Amino acid sequence: MISAMLVAVLLVVTTPSEVGPFGVLAFFVLIYLFSLGVCTGFMRMFSILLSKVTKGFVMARPIQPMSIKKAYYMSTVISLAPVLILAMQSFGSIGFLELGLIALFIAIGCFLISKR
Repeated sequence: MISAMLVAVLLVVTTPSEVGPFGVLAFFVLIYLFSLGVCTGFMRMFSILLSKVTKGFVMARPIQPMSIKKAYYMSTVISLAPVLILAMQSFGSIGFLELGLIALFIAIGCFLISKR
């Protein structure tokens, strides 16, 4: 929540030419931290909800909720996507190829973390 408020203040009070390179870097770091918190919370709540919903079904191996540690690890990779999209958009237009490459990067990262 703090990072979201700081991003809002940074967007309202300054322009990119006023803050310089450090301000732009701070903006991207704050966006990453905000998306990391939201993604971690969402993944944890979704896994708990999924395990409760499927609890009544008879399965050989019931679905267990994702640990907060694993949700955090997965979120570190997934949270990079908005930052990469914003950074690529700042250099020029972003198309399907760029979005596909970002999705591939995120998918490979999540696959590697899930196999860990």
